[in-house]
Amino acid sequence: GTEDVYSEPIVTADRWLRLAVVIDSSAGIVSHYLNGKPAGSSVMTTKVQPHIGSARIGAWLNVNQADRPLLGYIDELIVFRRALEPHEIQHLQTMQQEER
Repeated sequence: GTEDVYSEPIVTADRWLRLAVVIDSSAGIVSHYLNGKPAGSSVMTTKVQPHIGSARIGAWLNVNQADRPLLGYIDELIVFRRALEPHEIQHLQTMQQEER
């Protein structure tokens, strides 16, 4: 099945952002992080086991709505085999900042 999960609008025009989405299937929670800080979370109403098949990275295709492509750029994409903990998301943000 599929599950749509939303957070408050967080995007600022003309700025690079680091968005992390953590799907914790065992806990049934999806969490959004912006620049290493929590930006929202939602309880999944159905048990969804994430998998990468035919994917649309940067676009949304909903059966009941039109395709909505990302009007911007994706510089990097990392997919992990497990749900990261909040401190791991923060660590990734810190590492990115140090590389600049």
